[in-house]
Amino acid sequence: MNFQNKIAAAYLRVSDERQDEFSPDSQLKLIKDYCSRNNIELPEEYIFYDDGISAKSVKKRKQFNDMIALAKQNYVHFGVEDRAKIFLGDAGEIIPVLTGEYDFIFLDGPKGHYFEYLPHLLEVLNKGGILFADNVLFRGYVGEDKKAPHRFNTTKHSMERFLSAISNDKNLKTQILDIEDGISITEKL
Repeated sequence: MNFQNKIAAAYLRVSDERQDEFSPDSQLKLIKDYCSRNNIELPEEYIFYDDGISAKSVKKRKQFNDMIALAKQNYVHFGVEDRAKIFLGDAGEIIPVLTGEYDFIFLDGPKGHYFEYLPHLLEVLNKGGILFADNVLFRGYVGEDKKAPHRFNTTKHSMERFLSAISNDKNLKTQILDIEDGISITEKL
């Protein structure tokens, strides 16, 4: 494998039948299409898939843990292990006790807790640093007139509070992009 090229890994998971529209096959097709359009290599050995395993714990997700091990090996291979960290575990336990300073934070955890995590993340984010949050439009229920099923109302309202906070804080500059399930890119000023 030529490490001069852009290389990606993919992790696919569907935890229950309510996620049929995001089947592993449809996820993989989207990822492969994106890689193809952007000249990114996606080796077969870098595609990881856990079937029907809850996102509440990473302990039972063998393929996810294999992907993290590969990422850590790559950090060493590319000499960035002292500049990049992977935190693996329950976000509710890790985020409140984070210390240090970070230039980039990727947030992809329980959607109903993003607003709760925000003060902790902003505390450790460097000035000029980026907070990248995934799935902020939560299945299209946030920022649209689309009515959320009752079971998603709490998550929807919490995500709306998160987006309002990062959009209206004068110390932050935020872009919200309607890509897939929505992303936000926030710079700390």
